[in-house]
Amino acid sequence: MFTNVQNHSFVQSIVRVSNERFGFDLYCHVLNLNLSSTEKDVTKAYRKFILRCHPDKNKYPDAPAAFRIITKAKDEFETRNALINEFATSPEDRAEEAKECKEAQEAKDAQEAKDRAETEAHTRASFNMFFKAQQDRQAAQEKAEHDARKAKAQAQKKQDEMLLFIYHLTPLLVQMIQIQTSP
Repeated sequence: MFTNVQNHSFVQSIVRVSNERFGFDLYCHVLNLNLSSTEKDVTKAYRKFILRCHPDKNKYPDAPAAFRIITKAKDEFETRNALINEFATSPEDRAEEAKECKEAQEAKDAQEAKDRAETEAHTRASFNMFFKAQQDRQAAQEKAEHDARKAKAQAQKKQDEMLLFIYHLTPLLVQMIQIQTSP
């Protein structure tokens, strides 16, 4: 059915989510349900997930913790549904609550999508800033190397001109010295 790696990854995700979410937000996420889910939906989701992290079937160290989290989620949903059934006097009341739960879930999902989009935009902007700074540093380094080569070439040219000047001036100086030293 599932590979060991998939089961291990599933167990790790359940434990990680339990550290990030609380209450029915956690239970909805763990069982992949919304607040308007029926007892049948809860039982189906519970059976689907519980085998993947049962400590007898999954030997990963976090399996018992994930098993407890899923069991607690099922128990909380069953308690909630029992209370709803006890206090909701008509199908219309239950339908209204289900509608409210669905709207709340949609609002929560929309907020999560907005938060994800903002995080992605921030990450993208940070990456672009980093990449631009890196390009600027590289361009500055290349310009500095180019300027250094240019300055070295100019210095070499001046030195060559000076040597050429001295080369042409040397015979004249020799003649002047000979004229001054001759009696």
